[in-house]
Amino acid sequence: MSGSPEAAPPDSRLVGDLWHLAMSERFFGLQCSAARAAESSGQVEGAVRSLPLGPVTFHQMRGNGQDLARTQTATRREPSDRLKVSLIRRGRMMVEQNGHTVTAGPGEFALYDTARPYRLSFESNWEVSVLTVPPQGLDLPERRVARLMERPIDVRNGPGQVFASYLSGLVAVESAHQLTVDSLGQAGLALLTGALVENLSVAVDTVPDALVTQLVHYVETHLADPELGTTTVAAVHHLTARSVQRAFAAQGLTLTALIRERRLAAIRRDLVDPAHAHRPVSMIAARWGVSDASWLSRSFRAAYGETPSEYRHTHRTAVTPT
Repeated sequence: MSGSPEAAPPDSRLVGDLWHLAMSERFFGLQCSAARAAESSGQVEGAVRSLPLGPVTFHQMRGNGQDLARTQTATRREPSDRLKVSLIRRGRMMVEQNGHTVTAGPGEFALYDTARPYRLSFESNWEVSVLTVPPQGLDLPERRVARLMERPIDVRNGPGQVFASYLSGLVAVESAHQLTVDSLGQAGLALLTGALVENLSVAVDTVPDALVTQLVHYVETHLADPELGTTTVAAVHHLTARSVQRAFAAQGLTLTALIRERRLAAIRRDLVDPAHAHRPVSMIAARWGVSDASWLSRSFRAAYGETPSEYRHTHRTAVTPT
């Protein structure tokens, strides 16, 4: 995001136009308006401190009752590919996106996508810790992440509590060596992933069905095999193809979709990995068992909105937003 971290220290109160400007610059055209609770003064106000940490950016924020909206026009004019995690410290926040409304309070966080329009509503004074992250950094299937956007995530126990403690620690960080901030950013991605996986009750990785877990592990370790499919998986595990299909159907999944999803995710990671910068797209795809260029282009665009070549060019040359 644009703007320097020092532009608004955490205790610096910004009122009216200054707050509007801070929100717009830091969050890609985010617009503010006074909520009913703030109508007596007619002014929106708040404070924000931002800390870039390599692949992620941390923001500590507080404000009065207000609505914050990223409109369809803003998504076109100022595109962003970041997910936002907002951990509620004080007050309550309502998130509206993709036809879903999620309300989060203290001890919970909400996850939403800055690539799409959204609206945040605070009826009274609030304080939140925000982490903006690249979706590919989570290494989770997009469909699973989308399900997590439909409800608040509790951080009072387990991995969520560890992630919340991490965010609390960042409040005290003012500056550090580049290697340190990069490490802190990577740690944040790992801890957030852990908190999300803990809540993925419908994720294929975490279902209690031992057979499905075994089949998924086999798929993930044999993506390079171009013959990987229902017949192969069934034969290796001494099952019928119908038994494999039923096992996944019980979880609302298909083996074919799982293989496609994991292969595309692996290819996407390699496309922006400097270690593979010299490799053509076809070689990267072959590394993951894909040899059909037209299938790859069509499936990759359907999943990520760009062809593999376009994705590599965009994410290799673009300045990483903060």
